Amino acid sequence: MPKHRSNRPTHGPRRNTPLARQRWLWIGAALLGLVAVVAAINFWPRAGATSQLGAARLASDPSLGPATAPITLVEYGDFG
Repeated sequence: MPKHRSNRPTHGPRRNTPLARQRWLWIGAALLGLVAVVAAINFWPRAGATSQLGAARLASDPSLGPATAPITLVEYGDFG
């Protein structure tokens, strides 16, 4: 009766060949690039973004700091 070879592996151990490493490197670089593009789209300042407050309202309100500051902070309080 012949012996069965069911316990023997049919292939050798998996080797991390240079081509497989290069493929995974390209996949990783593509995913990293995709994440960078999505982040840039979400966080890039919009060209048409303007303040919703009118220019007259902003001119009459007191402020500290230069008029060319990158942000405008408006605070409201109800202490009554």
